[in-house]
Amino acid sequence: MAQCAAAIDARMLHESTQSDEALFRRLVGDVRSDGKRHFSQTQIKRLEKLGIKERDPDAMSTEDRSRFARLDIDPATVTWFFL
Repeated sequence: MAQCAAAIDARMLHESTQSDEALFRRLVGDVRSDGKRHFSQTQIKRLEKLGIKERDPDAMSTEDRSRFARLDIDPATVTWFFL
C-alpha cells in the first residue's frame, strides 16, 4: 500500500510542476531507431480507454496529448482504507 501511495504522490507532484508537453515526452520517449516514436501496448490501451483514436504520437492534438499525459488526480478525493 505504501508503494502505491508513493507512486500517486510522485505523479501528483510531477503533474503540478511539469507542462503537458514535458509529461508527454517523458511518457512516450524519444525517437526510436526507425525515426519514429511509438506507443507501447499499455499506452495504446490507455488511448482506447480515453477514446483517443490517433496512434502516431507526433500527430496527436495538443488536447489529446494533455488527456493522455495527465491523470488529474484530485488530492481531496484520495482516500486510503486499511483493513
